[in-house]
Amino acid sequence: MFVLRHHYSTNPFNRSSRCFIMSTPTKRPRPRKASETAAPPVSHADQLLALHSREEGKTVMYKQDAWGHVETRFVRTQNVKAWEAKGFFVR
Repeated sequence: MFVLRHHYSTNPFNRSSRCFIMSTPTKRPRPRKASETAAPPVSHADQLLALHSREEGKTVMYKQDAWGHVETRFVRTQNVKAWEAKGFFVR
């Protein structure tokens, strides 16, 4: 497919001369991306079980900001001192 484009002459002394040039369009069709397959649905009970197993053996630490928002972190026991230095506390 060709497109006719209006083009002014590059001659600075002849401003009235016009010509049409043929060019190919710059926009090209892209190949479609493969769609991702959906993961199988997981029940709420299974989600909670996975969550609790990830948090098992960890220390729960909290930090409250000036607006009253509480940030909760599940920290490995060997990292408790480092998180206390960041302003978190253990309940």
